Amino acid sequence: MKESVRLSFAPLTLADRERIKPLFLSVFTAAPWFDRWESAQLDAYLADLMGNPNSLPYGLLADGELAGASLGHLVHWCEGLEYFIDEFFIVPEKQGQGLGTRFLSAIEEAVREKGVHHLFLLTDRNTPACHFYRKAGMRVLETNVAFTKKLR
Repeated sequence: MKESVRLSFAPLTLADRERIKPLFLSVFTAAPWFDRWESAQLDAYLADLMGNPNSLPYGLLADGELAGASLGHLVHWCEGLEYFIDEFFIVPEKQGQGLGTRFLSAIEEAVREKGVHHLFLLTDRNTPACHFYRKAGMRVLETNVAFTKKLR
């Protein structure tokens, strides 16, 4: 019989960056993302996500070990406060066990207590992440379009 995993939820700070880096890399350098990160670039990116006044990063701990993170920030919008999730991930070996769903629910409860009215995030349409977010009750905004322009 499989033992149950003891989960806990905690705010993170920029001081947790070194704990987050190997987890982040284990997720985003593998399929389906295949990102390539140089150490200095990843340090700067995590500082952007975690070191600003409106940053609101959270961690998911499984049996006391960091197993996932939500790196997001608060946005003051015309309809009220939003939590914009820049990065949300569960380490590969813990995926598919319901941890992401439980983590997202804990985040919803925590930000609701802060007066947040909406969660917002972007992901690639043709990835398992898209299915996960839909299953979690999020919907695709048909009226919005993401634009990018490569400059180099």
